[in-house]
Amino acid sequence: MEDLKEQPEWIPDVRTFGARLALTRWHMGWNIAEAERECGFSQNTWSNWEAGAQPRKYVEAVTKISWATKVNRLWLLTGEGSPEPLPHLDSNQEPIGSPIPPITYVDFRTKQVITHTSTHQPTMTPEGETA
Repeated sequence: MEDLKEQPEWIPDVRTFGARLALTRWHMGWNIAEAERECGFSQNTWSNWEAGAQPRKYVEAVTKISWATKVNRLWLLTGEGSPEPLPHLDSNQEPIGSPIPPITYVDFRTKQVITHTSTHQPTMTPEGETA
């Protein structure tokens, strides 16, 4: 018989950020202190959020949690969709390795239409900086 992961004794209402955090923490097998440490938050931060407080920098906090847990960032932000990461997407829910669309503009000095294609793929670090 398959060894199934034990189900929680409660079913969270994922309409709240706090419930989504609690479910994420349960999924990772973490207690609150472990969640705070693994995601880079100070003591009592996670527990306050689970209790109903909202992060001052909501998107930044959710991005850090998504990076650390690989939970779908849109689900953490809104409760929509599934907590599972989408296939072939990075933690920012952007396609991995997708080409950057060309930028077309008119150089008014030379009156030429210029199309610029980039080979550089900007990436976002867990701290929210672009590389």
